[in-house]
Amino acid sequence: MRYTHFYSTVRAQIGVILSSTPSSTYSSDFPTSGQAINRLIAEHSNRLAALLTIQQDIAGHLDPLDLLQRIADEARRLTASKNSLVFLPKDEFLELAVISGPEENISPIGHRLPIQASLSGEAFRSQKIVYAQDVPTDPRAVHDVGVNSYLVAPLIFEHQSIGVLGVTDKVGTNYTPEDESVLALLATNAAIGLENARLYQQEHAARREAERRIVIFSALRDILAVLNSNQPIEQVLDFIAAQARDLLNADATMVCRADIANNITTTVASNNLPREFDKIRVTPFYYSENDLRLIKREPVVIPDIAEAMAPFLSAKNALDDLQHTGIEAETKYFKSQLKVPLFVQGSIYGWMTIYYQNAHEFSEEDIRLSMTLADQLSLAIENTHLRTTQEQAAVAAERNRLARDLHDAVTQTLFSATLIADVLPRIWERNPEEGKRRLEEVRQLTRGALAEMRTLLLELRPSALADASLPDLLHHLTDAFIGRSRIQTDLHINGTIDLPPDVKLAVYRIAQEALNNIGKHSMASQVNIAIEKTGQRMLLEISDNGRGFNPTVNVTNHLGLGIMRERAESIDASLIIDSGPGKGTHIFLHWQPRTG
Repeated sequence: MRYTHFYSTVRAQIGVILSSTPSSTYSSDFPTSGQAINRLIAEHSNRLAALLTIQQDIAGHLDPLDLLQRIADEARRLTASKNSLVFLPKDEFLELAVISGPEENISPIGHRLPIQASLSGEAFRSQKIVYAQDVPTDPRAVHDVGVNSYLVAPLIFEHQSIGVLGVTDKVGTNYTPEDESVLALLATNAAIGLENARLYQQEHAARREAERRIVIFSALRDILAVLNSNQPIEQVLDFIAAQARDLLNADATMVCRADIANNITTTVASNNLPREFDKIRVTPFYYSENDLRLIKREPVVIPDIAEAMAPFLSAKNALDDLQHTGIEAETKYFKSQLKVPLFVQGSIYGWMTIYYQNAHEFSEEDIRLSMTLADQLSLAIENTHLRTTQEQAAVAAERNRLARDLHDAVTQTLFSATLIADVLPRIWERNPEEGKRRLEEVRQLTRGALAEMRTLLLELRPSALADASLPDLLHHLTDAFIGRSRIQTDLHINGTIDLPPDVKLAVYRIAQEALNNIGKHSMASQVNIAIEKTGQRMLLEISDNGRGFNPTVNVTNHLGLGIMRERAESIDASLIIDSGPGKGTHIFLHWQPRTG
């Protein structure tokens, strides 16, 4: 549908040509003999065949210059001309794009003619064929030199001139109306071909851009996945440096950290850098013009490194040894570079440098993509800082928790044991039986403190917690609970309790939380713990004779109960809590492996 206008134009031009009378500018000698007429018919057939071939070739010639060369060659052949030329508009000129024929007296490719003062320009402006039989004496041919006769037709697309097609110096005679019709048809075909090639190039460019954006999106998605991983920052930075090199079609990349306070610049990541760059991995921060631009969040574009660095290399004492080494390495291996700043939490962190071995013209898209990748680098660095801060806060919180546990449990237990031990000699003198009872209390307190310390050590070493058997863990819990709460507690273990690691840990945590709740809330005087394993079935029962509670009221406020239920669900175990005011509390945990 898009080319309906062009083919309508072809048909209209053919009609005009066939119905036109010879112009006075052309020779009006028409053949009258049969032989001459037959020769003319053969020439017309040859022309029509050539035009048909060109029309068929238009769809296949997607390189515009290749298409124009093909049409120029046919224009020269069909009009028996010495040369054929194609000019295309550029600024206020027509620029010679294609030449067919000997080029001795023809201006070179790229030669420009003013649109306002040339025969080609007149055809371009008027959108009509222009013919000069004697160019040297034609007042219109101010800038058309090197030819004697010149026939030129405009290339028109949608009523706009997009170039001209001309032929020069017809061999042996002057140009005829037939030559004009041939040139007009070839010019129309050239316009169609140019538009077809332009549309193809636009579509091809759009497809390439879409493919490129898919690659960029995929790379950014991969970078995001790495950012959300727990990989070391060095691996993350190296990964992003490699991605930047691939996405920007560069030859090498380098990420530098600028410690301005200490006046040090350090290379923290790189990809495909030559070994000579190892000599400049740590350098002073020089406060150069480019460094200051980076601090201002401006990218630094250097199309020609050697040219940009030449003034510094020629100036005596302008550079130190490390600067000389760095510039020599850059100019030896690379031609162009782009630097983009890295900012973390509003402050300059450093920059990323993208290197090219060959001269590279940096587009706005190149700079935008580089800045986007720099943002990803900055995010990776900031995430690492936040993760480190979070880990340090977690360590501090764990230390505070252990300090509280030591104070609340071990310290208090040992303090109580010390008080009893201090008065035990006097009690023993007055009442030996009471003294024995108090001595047993001291033994339980110290045993509980020891168990509490072992429990804390297990918490500090998760591997030790995983390696310990469940009966040992329950013994530690029971002894620590007795020492802390002074509640009589009995532990019964029936059978060999051999459970998968995740189940063992969950059972231990549930028992731990149950004893914590009893010690804080139950006001019990007796606690019983029983665990048994029959075949694949495991049952844990914990009961107390305390004041009990209604488990259906304000359940959301019983945080410990919620944690116990979550842990039971995590191992597909059933947890039953049976309690009531004044009835004590009974907890049943039942587990067996899945079947099927």
